[in-house]
Amino acid sequence: MTEFQVLGALELRGPDGASALAVLSRPKRAALLTYLALTASDRYVSRDRVLSVLWPTSDRGHGRNALSQSLHGLREALEPDLILTRGNEEVGVDGDRLRCDALRFRGAMRRGDADLAHRLYRGDLLEGLHLADAHEWEEWVEAERHDLRCQAARASWDLAHREVRFGRVAEAERLAEEAVGRVCTDESEVQRFLEALADAGDRAAAVNFYQRFAERLDQALDLEPGPRTRALMDSIRSEGQTS
Repeated sequence: MTEFQVLGALELRGPDGASALAVLSRPKRAALLTYLALTASDRYVSRDRVLSVLWPTSDRGHGRNALSQSLHGLREALEPDLILTRGNEEVGVDGDRLRCDALRFRGAMRRGDADLAHRLYRGDLLEGLHLADAHEWEEWVEAERHDLRCQAARASWDLAHREVRFGRVAEAERLAEEAVGRVCTDESEVQRFLEALADAGDRAAAVNFYQRFAERLDQALDLEPGPRTRALMDSIRSEGQTS
């Protein structure tokens, strides 16, 4: 089984456990393997689609030649049967031979396994990997990165609420801060967490969390919390003063 880590630091290890430096040192090959792993429907994607994303400035002949060389390089560096082809027009990867953390993360989220998803999400997709003259590639990466980041935030929120229910407020706050650090614009989740802290009887924690959230929103986007969040916070404060 080939192990492929694309969340956070990029890592690729063959069945023997050795790092596949021949791929990691070639950004285009690492990008190609990532794209095939995450997008090949029913294990396959058309060569022309791959060319438009990874070799957009090459004419069709040179692009197909570059793709063939990259596929050959992946086969030499990894398991020979990992890279699949169907006819002359489709390529893919054997999902039974490739263990990719991003795919495992998405599977965990579909199953509602927030614990596993949280452990798997070590950082943004393909941190530090950039390709020159590949605008569509950058757009694809950013869209995938945003989707994965949002799902990771949801996993952190789920775990934060669980910690509140167990009375572990400090850990709940840490997880909520983590969620806000990934997506700071989802105020509905912030509101739910403030209500959970207040319902648990810890209005002071709710006030402190709101203040930290407001500071982060101001620093990141030069914004203040929306009217509903501010109104909720005012309500929590007033209830604390009258209790």
